[in-house]
Amino acid sequence: MRLATKSAWPGGEPNRERAIGDFALRDGERGLSLWEYTNEDERNLAVVALACERIERTGKLDKLDYLIVSRETVERFGPVTQTPGETPVPRANEALHRELQWSGDALQRLAEALFDDEQSVTRMAKAEVRRLLVALDASDVSSAKVQAAISTEKERAREKD
Repeated sequence: MRLATKSAWPGGEPNRERAIGDFALRDGERGLSLWEYTNEDERNLAVVALACERIERTGKLDKLDYLIVSRETVERFGPVTQTPGETPVPRANEALHRELQWSGDALQRLAEALFDDEQSVTRMAKAEVRRLLVALDASDVSSAKVQAAISTEKERAREKD
């Protein structure tokens, strides 16, 4: 699973250059971050880890858009390396985070192949992301800012009940 820009991929308004940009390394990155899961619970943990990272960085809870790509497809272009992630959810970082420590050209070839195969982006709605966040125990999160956001969202959920 890789975060992606929904509007750039097939199913939105396809834009090859923008889609390929989802696979470009940013300054300081040693590899392209992605998440590997084998069941729905692991997928949900990866999603909530990414949501927590966004809350840490921007202070906002929002929808999440991501590509689902099989390990087999990725490995046609290069190796997948298990590395610790950098989200505020250590359990997800250790168990599910992977990196593609490849050249920019190899990452571009993967993105182009996915785009050409009309890979579409999955969107998890904000309400579903919120549901996963509220189900997360704040003690599973290493960031005080995100712990506070979880508490706020749990309070909102109680008020709606």
